[in-house]
Amino acid sequence: MAGEGYAPKSRLSDKQKQTNHNKSEAVRRAAIREKCVQLAEMMPNWKGKGHQEAKVIEAAVEFLQEQIRRKEELEEQALRSGRMSQGDFEQVYRDEDKKASERHDQQFTTSARRRSSGMGQDESPKEAE
Repeated sequence: MAGEGYAPKSRLSDKQKQTNHNKSEAVRRAAIREKCVQLAEMMPNWKGKGHQEAKVIEAAVEFLQEQIRRKEELEEQALRSGRMSQGDFEQVYRDEDKKASERHDQQFTTSARRRSSGMGQDESPKEAE
């Protein structure tokens, strides 16, 4: 007979369900908080403005909208000048984006190491010793 030798699955009580839900929510909120801290660290001119999630996200959206607008303006200027085709512009933009991502990854890795070691953003490794 299928299922022989297995104990019947016990059901969770309402209290256990609520406890599990609360733990899951705490983990979810902690993850959001941590990502907002990381996002704030990535934002130019954000230093010292705190890490309130809504404000960080609002500033990030505004920053990204500005970056998109700037890209479109640069593309328009490059095409209007006749010095670059759209394909050339896109290649230059991808190359510059890759360089910026690499710089960011390097800065982000350094920042994450400092956070995990208990060192503040403004502290250098020598100051923390």
